[in-house]
Amino acid sequence: AETAYAGLWSVLMQVNQAANWLVASRNENEANQGLFQRMEEAVWNGLAQPDRISVEVNNAINLAEDLYQPAIAARPPIAEN
Repeated sequence: AETAYAGLWSVLMQVNQAANWLVASRNENEANQGLFQRMEEAVWNGLAQPDRISVEVNNAINLAEDLYQPAIAARPPIAEN
C-alpha cells in the first residue's frame, strides 16, 4: 500500500510544485523558457501524448488494486433488506 500511496503522492507533488512555480514566475517566463515549458507540461500533461502523469497514476492504482483485490474478493456479501 505504501508504494501505491507514494506513487500518487509523487504525482500530486509534481503537479502542485509546477503550478506554484508557474504562478510565482509568471513575469519571468521568457528568461526560463525551458523550465517554464517543463512545468507547464506537468500541469497540462493530460493533453500530452504520452501522458507521463496518467501512466504514473495508473501504475499506483494497479499496485493498490493488486494489493487489496484478495480482501475485496473474500468479503462476505452484504445482506439486502
